[in-house]
Amino acid sequence: MIGYLMLIGCVFLQSGSYCLGYRIIFNQHTTANKQKYILFFVLMLLIHSVMCFTKGPKSSYDVSVFTQLMLPLLLIKDKKLVKYYQYVLVVTTTSFLGIVPLYVIAIVKERPVFVFLDSMKWTFVIEIIVLVIMMLIYLIIRKSNEDTDSNIGIECYIAITAVVTSSIVLIGSVQTISTVYKGALLNYIGMGTSISCMVPMIVIIWLIRTERKRSALEYKYRLNEELLILQKKYYESIENNNQEIARFRHDLKGHLQALNECIQEGDLTKGQEYLSRITEEADINNRNVYTGNGIIDAIINPLAQRCKSQRISLNVKGCLPKDITSINIYDLSSIFYNLMNNAVEESERILDNEPWINIEVAIYNGLLRIWIENKSGQVKDFQSQKTEKDDGLNHGYGLKNVERVVEKYNGTLSINSIDGSFNVEILL
Repeated sequence: MIGYLMLIGCVFLQSGSYCLGYRIIFNQHTTANKQKYILFFVLMLLIHSVMCFTKGPKSSYDVSVFTQLMLPLLLIKDKKLVKYYQYVLVVTTTSFLGIVPLYVIAIVKERPVFVFLDSMKWTFVIEIIVLVIMMLIYLIIRKSNEDTDSNIGIECYIAITAVVTSSIVLIGSVQTISTVYKGALLNYIGMGTSISCMVPMIVIIWLIRTERKRSALEYKYRLNEELLILQKKYYESIENNNQEIARFRHDLKGHLQALNECIQEGDLTKGQEYLSRITEEADINNRNVYTGNGIIDAIINPLAQRCKSQRISLNVKGCLPKDITSINIYDLSSIFYNLMNNAVEESERILDNEPWINIEVAIYNGLLRIWIENKSGQVKDFQSQKTEKDDGLNHGYGLKNVERVVEKYNGTLSINSIDGSFNVEILL
């Protein structure tokens, strides 16, 4: 019974280390779906319990490297198949973190390393050590983690394959020899080999994290550029409005005199027409405030001007605090800019069909809800996320950036196309 409990403990300690490995190396988040966690634990418990009582605890533990493949399948949020290849580096890295202290124990105890490898008690101790090391590493680096994808090239994956394969061969050879030839020297050789194999792995992990930071900086730089352009357009529109208002005020006395002349002549029809023109001219961007948040309004206003010039009906409801704290303003700006820009561009494609855009934004019980809906001319392919725009290099980031922000805050993103309308709902 003790062996069985140690086996189950080892398996789930291993799962914790692998999850941290995904987070540390590849910045992969685990799912927030409780049902998937329950399914994972039930399946792991069932499989290893059956193997433990039929083959023994040690045999059951030895196949955990294969049963743990359910971890990227059920718990890692990324839908890309590359997460299964990343699993190889995660397993190898965490294994080497356990092999080094294992050789240290063997040297201190002056016994061959395979004695400890065959012991469930020492395996349990090593798994605890590995998990503690992984937790310490995560606590040290978590503040520097950048919430963005690292676009790892094929060269990096080839290097990972070469390093992992050579490391397994070297360590496996040393451990095989230690079962035949006894001696303290082999423990020192095994520890030295393990440390030397970890060096290139550390270099690869450092390169992956460096690439992730570079991608994050590139993303922020691109977003800052977009915000500066929008702010420039916003301030230019304000300046134009001020000039129009100054011109209107300058001509107002003349307009009133002309209107008074129409009334005195008794020509009410002409007076009404003249008054309508004055009213229309006075209606200059009377909706500069949409949500109450200055930065978000700076994003909406230029796009609203595009809608007005193209006769696209735009309706914005709701409000946002000036200093919203539940989400970084950069991330919120990215959501609004990308989704609203997509809605405006789609509306410009169907100007003959009386396009419209509805936007709702509000905070309910601490939960931010963003709803953007527009009339659509065709059914969208949400899976491919391919752009139909000429500037595909830049526009291809749009929906991906929105999805990345939603994942960062463990929110939900719902996309639907129903009865000629296209809508996106985000809860954060």
